[in-house]
Amino acid sequence: MNPVFIFQAFATSQEAYVTMNGIHDMGGMHGFGVVPIEDKEPVFHEPWEGRVFGLAFAVNRQGLLNPEGMRLFLESLEPSFYIGATYYEKWLAALQAGLVFKEIITKNEFVNRLESVISDPDMSLDRSEVGEITQKISDAINTHISPVRDVAVEPNFSPGDMVKVKNINPEGHTRLPRYVRGKKG
Repeated sequence: MNPVFIFQAFATSQEAYVTMNGIHDMGGMHGFGVVPIEDKEPVFHEPWEGRVFGLAFAVNRQGLLNPEGMRLFLESLEPSFYIGATYYEKWLAALQAGLVFKEIITKNEFVNRLESVISDPDMSLDRSEVGEITQKISDAINTHISPVRDVAVEPNFSPGDMVKVKNINPEGHTRLPRYVRGKKG
């Protein structure tokens, strides 16, 4: 992966940000081969993957880009990049695009900084706030937030009810994967 050119992974047309009937909805698709199962697989295969996870967590906790926002950018990746990228390469690309979209950083600022680090890997970085940020992230990770939510809407169905899923083609992100559309269960 060449992080300087990761922005090329994103579709440039607005249409790419609208439909969810693309390669990103892979559930139930055939032809991609066996999914390898790694015995004693580490949480992160490379140190940078842990950093991407931490960055995503920090960005989310600061309210800059929530998981729904991340999904939009993940689902906007060019299909060829999406198929070939690793899990955290996709996360990194989505974070970069999201931070640029939210105007936290410009594309040029990102590319210029990255090029300077690549040209001088031993350059000193300002780490004056690292300890404080690390503690805040650690505290946030270790703070339990219940997934239970109070909602004012009564559910239409009860556990065990037979239902038929609508066969719709929603715009934007959906939690309705293609493989269940139109099915009974």
